[in-house]
Amino acid sequence: MIISAINSNADLQHYLFLFIGGITRAFFLGIHRTATHFEIHRAFTAHQLFTIQKEASHTVILIEHDATLYDGAWDMIASIAGALRELAHEATVIL
Repeated sequence: MIISAINSNADLQHYLFLFIGGITRAFFLGIHRTATHFEIHRAFTAHQLFTIQKEASHTVILIEHDATLYDGAWDMIASIAGALRELAHEATVIL
């Protein structure tokens, strides 16, 4: 549903989208290359996910849940949750 909306709704072209993916990449493969204002960042570790979140300044942020990012980094969960909470004050965050 989200991919269809991004691909077919011209009004959404006015917003800055950020997709944060993990090791898998199935979601964003369906996004048309003509979609503007759409960035993709991939996080391979919890630390990378945290850094991407802290640097984000987009209107809509889509985050693909990848539990393997937290392997060996369980101490990052609270920090990542806090960063998500901060992002939600300024953007629409979809996990």
